[in-house]
Amino acid sequence: MRRDGSDPLNVAYLSDLSPYARSLIRLNALRQAGCRTWDVATIPRGDDQLGYGVYTPWRRLVHRIGFSPDYTGAGAKLLALARSNPLDVVWVDKGLTLSREILNRAKAQSGAKLVSFSEDDMALRHNNSRRWRQALEAYDLVVTTKIANVEHSELEALGAKRVLFVRQTYNPLTHFPIVLDGDQQDQFGADISFVGTYEQARAQSLLTMANAGLSVRLWGDTWAGKIGHPNLRPEGRAAVNTPGRLDYSTVLSGTKISLGFLRKLNRDQHTSRSVEIPACGSMLLAERTPDHQSMFREGVEAEFFASDDELIEKARHYLDHEDERLQIAQAGRERCLRDYSPSIQIERILNALAET
Repeated sequence: MRRDGSDPLNVAYLSDLSPYARSLIRLNALRQAGCRTWDVATIPRGDDQLGYGVYTPWRRLVHRIGFSPDYTGAGAKLLALARSNPLDVVWVDKGLTLSREILNRAKAQSGAKLVSFSEDDMALRHNNSRRWRQALEAYDLVVTTKIANVEHSELEALGAKRVLFVRQTYNPLTHFPIVLDGDQQDQFGADISFVGTYEQARAQSLLTMANAGLSVRLWGDTWAGKIGHPNLRPEGRAAVNTPGRLDYSTVLSGTKISLGFLRKLNRDQHTSRSVEIPACGSMLLAERTPDHQSMFREGVEAEFFASDDELIEKARHYLDHEDERLQIAQAGRERCLRDYSPSIQIERILNALAET
């Protein structure tokens, strides 16, 4: 694979290409790095209003039993690209629907190197598929954002040849501080906010905060009817960035302290919110994990908690000490710009792929 800068890399990019898809961050970063790209959707695209592909009951059922049909004909499109273009890289985000046979044929026809990327914990059965497990050995490089996959060699045990761990990244085109006017502050702003789905452990921590007198605004369409307290405000809708409207970034920009609860089912030690929050200029107050502590200096670039008591104590402190909170928020944003941009992530992956 060419990495001398003399010619652009030719990249076939297979992924979810819906408007909300985080895979578009990587596609744009590849293009900004000078790569020539061909994009192929691996799942049905969502429109601009919905923003994501709809999973019908039938699709959910077949995925639950381990099958992932190639709904979009991505395999055939990849083979057509491999026959007609001098591909250097075949990049597959998640790739539940692509078979080992298709990938090996594309590699043989083009001579390209294959990279698999996922922000999900692919060692867990509910995130992968039979086709993905069988195809894993076809990839030259498997990239994960889940440190557990690396610490326990879980992906190698499933057949991966080489595994690379990278941090999550933010989208510089949408994740940046936004100055809110008075109406926007009423619509989106808060002292404390959480953007994410309902989970019982999260709800318990939020109720404890509410009982302690802290007011929290909740964004996500799964909270309605599941949590009730005068100090909790479930919005009943998701805060998302769509073409021409940056509600998610506006919520974060208008929030003094943004909570970073982790998803235990996926064994998260950090998530995309861990970098999106500080990138938008809000102070991150997240669960303390080794990953979080290695990403941000505690008390300098972000704050962490290990119990509800510590969460309440730190939330109160930084609401009462605005100068400290603003300093941490600014330092967190600077750390994101320096270390967690998409261009840095893409450079690491391409350099590792060149060494395979």
